[in-house]
Amino acid sequence: MGNKRAVYIAIGLFLLIGGLYLLAKYYIKDNWIVNLSSDSKDPYGTYVTRELLDNYFPDQEFVKVGKFLSRTLDTNETNANYVYIGHNLFFDKKEINTLKRFAANGNRVFISSFNINDSFMLSLYPESNQELWTNYYKQQDTIVKIKLLTQFADSQSIDIFKRNQFNKEVFDYPYLPDGDLWNIKNLKLEKLGVLNDSFCNFYAFGYGKGAFFIHTTPIVYTNYYLKNKSAFDYASNSFSVLKKGKIYFDDRTYNGSSISFNNSLEKSPIQYILAQPSLSWAWYLAMFSLILYIIFYTKRRQKPIEVLPQPTNSALAFVKNMGVLYFNNNNHKQIATIRLKYFYNFLKERFNFLPKDISNENSISKLALQSGIDIQVLKNLFRQIEIINHANEITEMDLQNLYSEIEHFKTLAK
Repeated sequence: MGNKRAVYIAIGLFLLIGGLYLLAKYYIKDNWIVNLSSDSKDPYGTYVTRELLDNYFPDQEFVKVGKFLSRTLDTNETNANYVYIGHNLFFDKKEINTLKRFAANGNRVFISSFNINDSFMLSLYPESNQELWTNYYKQQDTIVKIKLLTQFADSQSIDIFKRNQFNKEVFDYPYLPDGDLWNIKNLKLEKLGVLNDSFCNFYAFGYGKGAFFIHTTPIVYTNYYLKNKSAFDYASNSFSVLKKGKIYFDDRTYNGSSISFNNSLEKSPIQYILAQPSLSWAWYLAMFSLILYIIFYTKRRQKPIEVLPQPTNSALAFVKNMGVLYFNNNNHKQIATIRLKYFYNFLKERFNFLPKDISNENSISKLALQSGIDIQVLKNLFRQIEIINHANEITEMDLQNLYSEIEHFKTLAK
């Protein structure tokens, strides 16, 4: 009787583990909904873009917009940016006036959304030309190509598509149509990017002392695309229109009548539970307790499992900020290249030291005097950088050593 009961328990445990595996594989691992949530690490979330913007101007403030835009946005500033990336943008009259005052004072407004409310756009047009605004047209397709125009460096076409867990899907890609609205004298539009080589998906216009930049393909800013170099370069180049100053980041979800902050768009019950810290802990604790109960109910005796200390990682800060971009590809050389790009920018802004000078003795000596760091330490660092630049591949240890050396340099620099 005892053996029979043990067999039943073993079968039940096997089915439980199998069910949890299938749940994790098909319902928990990836949510392929285009949610555009800055808190989401799902393929079509924008967590990586938020991290990119947070570090885009390292010495400038990054502010998340609160419930009321008019209370968060300082319209007296003259060197700041407002950024919104999401599905729909529906401002009320008070928010429209706040954003117009913000731009008119010399700041820049960057909006990337599939839809934008008519009242906002009409408020920007001269009254005599308002009938020219027809809202966006849509290109329905499985795959489209988008490209920044020649005024941006390293401009190249990239393929954009919406897919689910298994294959690509037909999707609507909005764009601003050609027409008389491009010829309004008091609101001169400038085309900055195109979809399928002809449809405008990125345009700008001046307003007062500032400017508006409107983008209609926000899917390119999702985690799924930013792990690829071409899309990452596209995002970085498109953000180059921002001023070097404070960034107000608006991650609210607009649905036309209210604003939501949970961004739980079209999530299943399990996905919603796991998205909430308290509920996810309760879920895991319940599963763990159930497994423990089944194990001990069989009255099997096992030796206690030794608890191993968690290994430390000196490069953890770097991995959190940049490693997510290429985690799936395991491309250490690409991560090192991006890290060096930020380091070169730091050297240029802080010491006016250019990348081409890393092998110049006079320039290194001058940098040693400016930074107060021993010249031999600098030579060792630049020698390591040259080795990585000429290598086709590098190891994880090489990457960690590079990160440690750069952080050591920043600590010692005056």
